[in-house]
Amino acid sequence: MKNYMKKLNKNKVNYWIDFVMLLTFIGSAVSGLILWGGFSRGFHRGQTIFLGMVKHQWKQFHLVLGFILLIVVFIHILLHSKWIIKMTKNIFKKAKNKNI
Repeated sequence: MKNYMKKLNKNKVNYWIDFVMLLTFIGSAVSGLILWGGFSRGFHRGQTIFLGMVKHQWKQFHLVLGFILLIVVFIHILLHSKWIIKMTKNIFKKAKNKNI
């Protein structure tokens, strides 16, 4: 029963980490697209309002989401480090066996 609960908790943590990663990726991608094409160039370029925010605010929003995404990806990699190490060893072991 303990192993089941431990596995369930690990699955929940993985789910929420992946969910936050997805949301921050989508938010960062959308804000990046808005920054790329949503603002006019020229004299008034910093004063254009798009969805209630000016360009500077969109840049801040994009930057914050990027940092959150970076942190969440780092946590995701840490949580899956055992799997990554095992798979890397297996791949190199198979490649080494093919060369022999």
